[in-house]
Amino acid sequence: MRIPSATGGSYESQSGLADGERTVNLIPEVIEAPDGSAKLVLYDAPGLTSYCTTATNGLVTLPIEQPPKAMYAIASATIAQANHGFLVGGPNLYDLPTTAGGTAFLSNTTLMAVNGSPATMQSNGDGGVQLYITNGGTGYIYNYGGGSWDGAQGPSDVIMGGYLNTRFLALDTAATLYLSDPLDGTTWDPLQSIQRATFADPWIALIVVHQQVLLLGSMTSDWYQDVGAAPFPLAIIAGATMQVGILAPFSVAQMGGAPVWLGRSKEGAGIVYTAQGLTPVRISTFPVEYAIQHYTTTTDAIGWTYEQDGHPFYVLEFPTERKTWVFDAGSGLWSERGYLNPATGYYTSYRPRFHVFANGQHLTADRQTGAVFSMSTQTYTDVDGTGIRRLRRTPPLSDEQFRIFFGAMQVFCDVGVGLTTGQGSDPLLMTFFSSDGGKTYGNERQIGLGAIGEYQTRALLYRLGSGRTRVMETACSDPVPFRMVEVYQKAQRGIS
Repeated sequence: MRIPSATGGSYESQSGLADGERTVNLIPEVIEAPDGSAKLVLYDAPGLTSYCTTATNGLVTLPIEQPPKAMYAIASATIAQANHGFLVGGPNLYDLPTTAGGTAFLSNTTLMAVNGSPATMQSNGDGGVQLYITNGGTGYIYNYGGGSWDGAQGPSDVIMGGYLNTRFLALDTAATLYLSDPLDGTTWDPLQSIQRATFADPWIALIVVHQQVLLLGSMTSDWYQDVGAAPFPLAIIAGATMQVGILAPFSVAQMGGAPVWLGRSKEGAGIVYTAQGLTPVRISTFPVEYAIQHYTTTTDAIGWTYEQDGHPFYVLEFPTERKTWVFDAGSGLWSERGYLNPATGYYTSYRPRFHVFANGQHLTADRQTGAVFSMSTQTYTDVDGTGIRRLRRTPPLSDEQFRIFFGAMQVFCDVGVGLTTGQGSDPLLMTFFSSDGGKTYGNERQIGLGAIGEYQTRALLYRLGSGRTRVMETACSDPVPFRMVEVYQKAQRGIS
């Protein structure tokens, strides 16, 4: 028989007897064809290959500074190739190379200020050929058309920036929103500013989507649009104030043309929202919210998005807690990403941080070293070149608490996927079984996935004992594809 919901997302309820599913470094994908052998399968989260680790200022070569603070891409006729990538690492701005293995170019002539928060970057396009970068409470302008660093510009104590209709936007710590002159980030008229008048909680984050500006407060939020008025062209959209604010300012990101963020309201905090039109909509689940609301530190959460193989992802990292959650808008499911610390044997937060699609590749930066990597679902190694540990924990299997005797089990997955040499030439699954609903687990059992070309291999185990509430964990650490379709179990119900 099939184990119900053997494939799926993470859903660790407060009681593992109710549901304790966990999915790490795997992507649940809904099979859209009606006649597929399964409705939901698990595919590999992207692996990483080195893209660039060094930069030059034209005189010397030096490592890219960490931590990564922001990534951004522009499509410009002024630059030779489309979707050109930039990275802010520590106090520096890097112009990424056009091909893997190249050297980034250090674009700033003086160091930027830094603090513990991420940076933001925006371009005003070919009309202005400028990047507006906020980093460490200061705004900076880089003219990528002429390659000149114009240094600090605009208001001080800036939290983050944006861009709308030829103007850069800047939000400062006093909850004042400023606008630059059209197509000129070096000129900021102090009269081109506004402060909040709708509610008392200050704006602490902004994002521009669909030619509208979402200004997020600590408990409520406002939508603005450009109405072309004088002296200040932006006006609040009537009736669009939301009774939801933001808990972590840098959790806000754009996914599929809509904002997504870790929310807070006067009733509580720790729900993840998106917006349908101008209305907030909850997308997190009770287990995700339970986990977040029991973290010690949540205000430092960092959100970023990417789209790969048709899946739009929102990645939500909690740096202090060393946890990373991922929402897949394609399936509506949550899962986890993580780096297996070889010293402890436990997952820590996902090493990639931020994303840009540039030079035809999905690029990300290592949160620990600052090095830039290319992300691909056809790659199965982590930042250190070792196999990514992928894990799936099934929901509890029980039958009205009668004892169940388990004779055999098969993981129905791709087999014959071994490599020609080295780790992965004899790939293995590692399985662990619990008979008490996930409280304790027995010893590791291994299942062979078959050497290269052995496509008739069956990933089978026998003599699996008995229990009243059976949970199975399956993990793979070899650098080979692990594509899990179903789990079949031969079981017999006892009499008590």
